[in-house]
Amino acid sequence: MTTADRESELRRKIQIIGRGLAGQKQQPYATLKAKRRAGTLTPQEQAELIALSDQVEEMNVQRMGFVVQLASLRQIPVDALMDELGIKSPLYE
Repeated sequence: MTTADRESELRRKIQIIGRGLAGQKQQPYATLKAKRRAGTLTPQEQAELIALSDQVEEMNVQRMGFVVQLASLRQIPVDALMDELGIKSPLYE
């Protein structure tokens, strides 16, 4: 595999995970976090929020692993690559 091929593969993986974070999990996650802030979470919703948080965290870990690999391949700092790709560090509540 050439360097260009590896770079394309890493960018694709970063984008796929990023879409998953922004898409399918974002709305229920945001809704449950809002209910938690309001103090209206049921025990079942609390469990769902924990499960979603774990999934989101795992996706972030995977994506950042690919970001680190791509930054290494390009020989640039990770934060510079994150800026280039428009990736923001997750905010934790």
